[in-house]
Amino acid sequence: ENIYETIKANNPDIILSYYLPDSLFKPVDIPNVVYLSGHSSKPVPWYKALIKSCDATISISSIVTEKWSEYLRDVPLKYSLGTGVDYPLVIKEKIKPKAKHNLVFAGRLFERKGVMTLLDAFEQILKTENDVHLWLLGEGDLSEVIRKKFFDQGIESNVSMVGLVQNPYDYFNMADICIFPSHQGDGLMGTVLESMAMGKPVIATTNNGNEDVIANNVNGILVEPENPNLIASTVLTLLQNEDMRLNLGKNAKDFIANNVTWEKNAEKLSKILEEIVQKVN
Repeated sequence: ENIYETIKANNPDIILSYYLPDSLFKPVDIPNVVYLSGHSSKPVPWYKALIKSCDATISISSIVTEKWSEYLRDVPLKYSLGTGVDYPLVIKEKIKPKAKHNLVFAGRLFERKGVMTLLDAFEQILKTENDVHLWLLGEGDLSEVIRKKFFDQGIESNVSMVGLVQNPYDYFNMADICIFPSHQGDGLMGTVLESMAMGKPVIATTNNGNEDVIANNVNGILVEPENPNLIASTVLTLLQNEDMRLNLGKNAKDFIANNVTWEKNAEKLSKILEEIVQKVN
């Protein structure tokens, strides 16, 4: 059955596509919008022609909009709307800390997430503060490399590789600091928002969309990617200043509650789509 005939028969007001090849709806006279959740590390020539046919784009963050800027020149309407978070988060299990201070990372264990950079930073942290434990939530291609690295560093008793967990909020709730040291190329991660919603101080990297939700030294801390020295010094500063940790966490929680819940994001998306329909028609 012809997909265009099916779409016309249903007569929608707008078509919102998540994946670029899905946006081949221009033969149908209906506003066509593509949601950009990230960006490619290499130029893809045919993307430009595809996006040019769109009436509007919605990017997950301002950084993603910037990275797509060359492709978006001919798109008449451009918006930015990040992911949301459930609020309040539900804690299902109380995780027992393994040290005086507990650091939590959550994400896929591969290069772009910066987990190897985090291990280098953690080795430095332990030279100053030895009652610290690092929790790694997630799985990936680097799992065995990571395990070998912390054994080689002699820090195996200070690191727990938890794997995939059903409710990462339990671990965020236990954490003193949550760290997301992604290299350049990530979009805004849901785990950043979830940690903030739990009222925890978050350390995240610049140029990944985190700037849209984190005001540096107000409701979180931003550091440049691939800099273990800076991560280590930032963690140590926070570990030695409880008031600073508590203040960052409170501000983070307030920000999420007031700005980034799924309910609020749904309202924002509805207004964006209504505006697109009005402007295109």
